[in-house]
Amino acid sequence: LDFEESYGWNPFSKMAKLYYGNDVMSQFKKLHFKSIPGETHYYNSMATALLGVAIERAVGAPYAQYLQEKVWKPLDMEADALITLDDSKHRQAKSYGGLVSNVRDLAKIGRLYINDGIYDNKRIVSKEWIDRSTHSSIDNEAYSFGWNNIITRVEGKDIVSPRFFAIGLYGQVLFCDPTQNLIFVTLGEKKGSEYHLLFDDFCNLISQ
Repeated sequence: LDFEESYGWNPFSKMAKLYYGNDVMSQFKKLHFKSIPGETHYYNSMATALLGVAIERAVGAPYAQYLQEKVWKPLDMEADALITLDDSKHRQAKSYGGLVSNVRDLAKIGRLYINDGIYDNKRIVSKEWIDRSTHSSIDNEAYSFGWNNIITRVEGKDIVSPRFFAIGLYGQVLFCDPTQNLIFVTLGEKKGSEYHLLFDDFCNLISQ
């Protein structure tokens, strides 16, 4: 999509309107394709915003209700989570960055992924989705469906590590090492934090 993922101080930017605007749906009408879908990779939150709308229309229920039914309750989360909305009138969920939770429950999501989508002997997410979203390529900047893989260098060549992580704008990180069965979580602190690299170093030390 022709949408700039810019986090500058311009209050009139597309990104500012997406996060602070009061009618997300109205912004979709102005969108155009930047390239043919599937040909290039460019991360942008508007695509995830569209996905949230598609989910609600497909299941006929609010985004938060569907997440509660399919994920939150089956995982026996310890606390209620929050999903922010664009405003009280339109009530469109901010699927691109509006989930508020805690460290333990985020770690449970990591555990679900390390266990190939199974929790308490119940299938919560398909193994096919787990594989697709946690196995990326160098060509795609080691990013795939919401998750990033660690890029490591072996014999002078960059390769994609099996370690994967989700990262937020202010340094929120959910980091998983399926090989060693390790999960690290940190909440947000500031932009530009690279705790995923620190967690990767921890994994390397533990492996030794």
